[in-house]
Amino acid sequence: MLEVDLHFNDKLKAISSAYAGDMLTSGSEIHYGVHFLCAPPIIRPGDHVTIQLTLRTYPKDSCDVFQVGTNAFLKEGSQTRAEGVIKRRGEHQSQAETIATLYNEFGCKL
Repeated sequence: MLEVDLHFNDKLKAISSAYAGDMLTSGSEIHYGVHFLCAPPIIRPGDHVTIQLTLRTYPKDSCDVFQVGTNAFLKEGSQTRAEGVIKRRGEHQSQAETIATLYNEFGCKL
């Protein structure tokens, strides 16, 4: 689980908290799939929010490039949806088989 302080591009459309996209860090060319866990129901262009998210390849991939203090970029193809800084990285043991179940474990709503 990552907690990332993100500033959303003011030129792109609004998205919902059910967003799933790709994230990369400064100095890395590898895009990692992410799912939002805790986020506002609607995120509008220009919003500055802190979001909890999960990396889809973790724990199979340790995702070591995602460390506290690292700049992160939420991408849609070549467009940057949002950019910010990783504030927290944590472990979460779960038996969840779906993202919806994982949302519930974190006390978040879809």
